[in-house]
Amino acid sequence: MAEVQEVVEVNYEEQYRILSEENKKLSIDIASLQLSNRSLVNQNRDEKKKVMDCRLQISDLESRLRTLDSIKTELAESQTQAERLRQSLDANETKLAATERRATEAESLVKVKDSIIEKQRKFSKELEGKVQNLSEEVEGLKSKCGKLEVNLSEALDRADECDRLRENVAAKTALLDKIAESSEGVSESGLAAANQYFKEQEAKFVEQLADMKQAKSELEKSVKELTDERDLLQEKIEKQDADLENLKGKCASLEASVKESKHSDKRAKGDMANNRLIGPSLPPWILEEKKPDPSEIEKLNNADPATLRARVLELEGKVHELNQLLTYREDVILRIYQETQKKSSRLEAAEVERSSLSAQVSILKRELATLREDGGLRGGGRRYDGYPPEIEIEIERLRGKRDREYQRRKRAEAEMDEMEVELNEVKEKMKKVEEELAELANAPKPVIHSGDPADKARIAELQTAVNQLRLDNEAKRSELFDLRSRFDEKSAQLESFSSEIKTKERQVNDLTAELTAKATQLEQVNKELEAVRLRVVRGGVETERWQTDLNSVRTTNRFLAQQTNELRLRLTTTEAQLVEAQKRIVSLLKPKEDAPLCNGISEDDKVLAKDEEIAELKSKVTDIESQLTKAKESVADLDAARSEINELRAKCAALAAELESEKHRANAEIVQNSDDTHRITQLLSDLKKEHQSSTACAERCTELTKQLTELESTLFETRERLNEATSENRRADLEQAAAQAAGAPTSPPAKRVRRTRSSNANASAAASQECVACTELKRQVQALEVDLADANTKISNSVAELNDLRGRLSEAGEEACRLRQEVSSLHEDLAANTSGLKKLRHAAQAYLADNSSVLAEQLRQLLAASRCLLRCLATSCHLVRPFHLPLTYATQRCVQTSSMWLGFWSRLRSSFNALEVEVEGRLVGTDAMGNRYFEVEPDRNSAIPHRASRSKRFFLLPGQRSVEDSWMHLNTELPRLPSEWDAWLRHRRADPPTEEEIEENMKAAQMRAIKGRESEACLCTFPS
Repeated sequence: MAEVQEVVEVNYEEQYRILSEENKKLSIDIASLQLSNRSLVNQNRDEKKKVMDCRLQISDLESRLRTLDSIKTELAESQTQAERLRQSLDANETKLAATERRATEAESLVKVKDSIIEKQRKFSKELEGKVQNLSEEVEGLKSKCGKLEVNLSEALDRADECDRLRENVAAKTALLDKIAESSEGVSESGLAAANQYFKEQEAKFVEQLADMKQAKSELEKSVKELTDERDLLQEKIEKQDADLENLKGKCASLEASVKESKHSDKRAKGDMANNRLIGPSLPPWILEEKKPDPSEIEKLNNADPATLRARVLELEGKVHELNQLLTYREDVILRIYQETQKKSSRLEAAEVERSSLSAQVSILKRELATLREDGGLRGGGRRYDGYPPEIEIEIERLRGKRDREYQRRKRAEAEMDEMEVELNEVKEKMKKVEEELAELANAPKPVIHSGDPADKARIAELQTAVNQLRLDNEAKRSELFDLRSRFDEKSAQLESFSSEIKTKERQVNDLTAELTAKATQLEQVNKELEAVRLRVVRGGVETERWQTDLNSVRTTNRFLAQQTNELRLRLTTTEAQLVEAQKRIVSLLKPKEDAPLCNGISEDDKVLAKDEEIAELKSKVTDIESQLTKAKESVADLDAARSEINELRAKCAALAAELESEKHRANAEIVQNSDDTHRITQLLSDLKKEHQSSTACAERCTELTKQLTELESTLFETRERLNEATSENRRADLEQAAAQAAGAPTSPPAKRVRRTRSSNANASAAASQECVACTELKRQVQALEVDLADANTKISNSVAELNDLRGRLSEAGEEACRLRQEVSSLHEDLAANTSGLKKLRHAAQAYLADNSSVLAEQLRQLLAASRCLLRCLATSCHLVRPFHLPLTYATQRCVQTSSMWLGFWSRLRSSFNALEVEVEGRLVGTDAMGNRYFEVEPDRNSAIPHRASRSKRFFLLPGQRSVEDSWMHLNTELPRLPSEWDAWLRHRRADPPTEEEIEENMKAAQMRAIKGRESEACLCTFPS
């Protein structure tokens, strides 16, 4: 029993020692737990601070989102206003909208317009020189025509003198006959004198013939010069046809390049749509919505070390998965950042295009306002009742496009809302996961048995690693949210700019269509010019025919004048014979006593012989009187024919003048068409230059992208430094945990340096660099907007010039129709006058039947020539070229014509008188409206001081001949004079203005008006 008691006895000292040791260990564990609790409290405090920072950032982001929403609403309102304004635009807006170009074409259009202006100036100078040369040539031809008329009048005077000389010769031959009858022979000296006289007359006639031949050769030279000019015109027209073919080829190449650019844009859009980021999602154990159960915590407290080790291994696997997800998210963030940079560059380019388009739209609105004002002034205050059907169809088409675009935008907004909902759901899930991780971190740690110090250290290391991973995950998540918000904004802006690019492509298609229409119009104009050229050629042939016919008529007139002179000579000779016969009769009737016997013949026989002679003479006198009456009738008919022929000559001259004017108009049209072709070639060359400039801009964009990549590399370096710093912090934490596990005196963990501040500092530095680049881009955009404004103004001027050209073409067509009507009326008058000429021909034939055969043949030839002339006059319907014909006969018969014909002749006569009248004073210059400005030297002898000191300055309108002309007193609205010329007329400036000065002042006024409208528009939009 004693042994059993000894065994049962307890050694209390050992038990107390064991319990005291366990108590010490427990106190040490409690102290370590208190220290870990304090560290957890500190960590919780830091996390709360970070959460506050995150909330502040979220509030900032929400405020930015609100500002963005307000900006979106303002943009929507501005878009609605723009749509309303677009609805109010009329057909002129559609035509002007077709002339818009891309931003890359701005500089080329400026250069094109400058080159066109310079070429127009040069061409106007060349035209002025040509006009001066032509005016000098015309004056020379007029002087030659005057000389020829003088020569013709002298020739006619000489013909009259020849007629008189013939009469004298006939009288002298009659005297010689009488002398021969009275005397038996004639002396040799008389014959020699007669022969010498006749030789002198022949020499005079030979000289006159030589003069006429010289005049004929001069006329032939003028005809050759006209044919040479016609050949030159044909060569010019052929060159224009070749240029037009080249331009068609260039237009086809431009269309092909435009199509290729469209395909490339579509491919780029497809690539952008396919390059979406697709990657693995979060692991399922994070996405599952679970809450920690208290039973699991109790199980962990009461669990064995083996179960705890299995739990630790599971946690290590989850940490490994989280590390992999973090690395993938970092890669995704880098990719998103690269894509945002690319899209930001595209957005900046699109913003440049949008600003240029907005500037173009504002300029077009101003131009439309000016055009509407001009239309109101031209319409004389009439109301505009609706649009034409073509413009209404176009407006309906544009409205349909607008509605489709609006629906597409609504669909895109709905898709964006769905994406936002999904993002919010993902954010909620991430928040739940974060809460679970926080609960896991703040949960009571399981009791670690005293026999497993390695497990305790391992758990501490895992806790520190988990906390560090949580911090990194939060930082990465904040960066992800920032990048997603920026990505959404950039994607929305890209969609808006892609829609604007589509509209630009449609405008390019409209421009190509307009180019094709212009090419077809040019082809039609060339065809019309070819028709005019053929008419001119036919007119040249007709003028040659008319010239030959007129020459034949002149020869017939000369022969008829000679015949009338011969008949007059015969009359004078017969009258002289009658007087002599009367004298003889009186001498024979004297008393017989006074008459002595002669050769043994009685007086009665002589009286009988004389009576017989008197009877014969009387019969001859009656015959001669009958012939004289017939000759007088024929002379009267010939005079009437001469008057009709003179009238026909006057009409032919008028027709020739009309054809000359039409020829000048055709030349002017040819010159204008050549100007248009030159303008088109210049536009094409400038388009090529603009393509080159666009390539230069692309190179510049590549340089900017390089700069952006450099900035990204610097950002990447800063991130690596941050990662290194975080790794150092991790090492320090691990060392501290190891020290705690070894049982060293523990101290509270040092506070971790906040990573957000350094990252914010680096981000602010990168943002400052980006702001500098943005300011440079904004300056470039402003310069491009100014250039675009100038280009649009010049485009509007070119459109106005095209409209003027079309108006001139229509006016030329109307004048051609008017001329055709007048020519048809002329031919009707000529057909009416042919009946009188036929009667004259019958009378001449009857007269020729009674006279000599030689004269009859000559007159028959002349009548045949006149018949051909009448046929040509009656049947020909072509216009003729001018040929100046002198009106040598004073007697002309008035022909009744229509009121239109008389009005035409009165206008033509007034225009010729206006050309011939010389205006007093010195011509100083002319303006664009055709007003002429003159200056007269001051009258020093005048009693009025300002007239004696200042020169007299005045101007004449295009149809005005003098200051006192009645044209000034018409009840019409006179055009407004340019301000420069007005200042010169009022003696406010000494020198007359030049064309360059007037153009510069007009451009400055236009720019002032544009700036004033812009300021008004800004003031109008500012309150809204």
